[in-house]
Amino acid sequence: MRCAPNSALVSTLCGQSVYNDSMGNRVIHISATEAASDFAALLDHVRAGDEVVIEHDARPVAVLRPAAPAPSLDKTFAAIAQDVPDEEWERVPRDLAKNLDHYLYGTSKVTS
Repeated sequence: MRCAPNSALVSTLCGQSVYNDSMGNRVIHISATEAASDFAALLDHVRAGDEVVIEHDARPVAVLRPAAPAPSLDKTFAAIAQDVPDEEWERVPRDLAKNLDHYLYGTSKVTS
C-alpha cells in the first residue's frame, strides 16, 4: 500500500501509531488483501471524502469514492415545475389535492 501520512486507515494497516483527525479529499491506494483486512476503515475514509483505489499487482481493480449527494425531492419537483408553461398550470383542477382519487380513478368527488 502507498501510505498517506498519518491516516486512520494507514495507522492500522501500515503499523503507524498516529491517528489523523483530518481525513478527507485524498486518494489512498491499497492492495486487495489489505482492503479485505479492514473494510470498515476503508468506508470511514470514503465517508470522510477520500477516494480509495484497490489494486491487485499494482493495477487498479476498484475505486471507492463518496456518492454524489442526491438532490432533495422538493428541489427536484421545483425544477420540473419551472419548465411547465403557465397555461398548463391553469388546466390543473383547483381541487386536485382534495379530489386526487376522483381525477385518477373516477371515484366520487369530496364536497366539503
